[in-house]
Amino acid sequence: MRPEEIILESIATGIFVFLAVYFSGKYADERLINKLLMARAETQETAVRPETIGITGTLDKLALKRLAKEGKLGVTEDGRYYVRKA
Repeated sequence: MRPEEIILESIATGIFVFLAVYFSGKYADERLINKLLMARAETQETAVRPETIGITGTLDKLALKRLAKEGKLGVTEDGRYYVRKA
């Protein structure tokens, strides 16, 4: 391969990896939010523990914490989550 081809292939690979990670993260966020909405966890009173709706993975739980920090989810003092309405 010529140097130009190697550079172009590296750039294309980098763009592909970036887009794959970006969109898989967005999909995961939507999936978690949809699980909470399906459980009708929309207020502090109706908040649910992640385990009760099948959210058990470490990465999913980290994503819940991040979404709460971003203000998209609320979390109660006892660790239950709910979707915040904008």
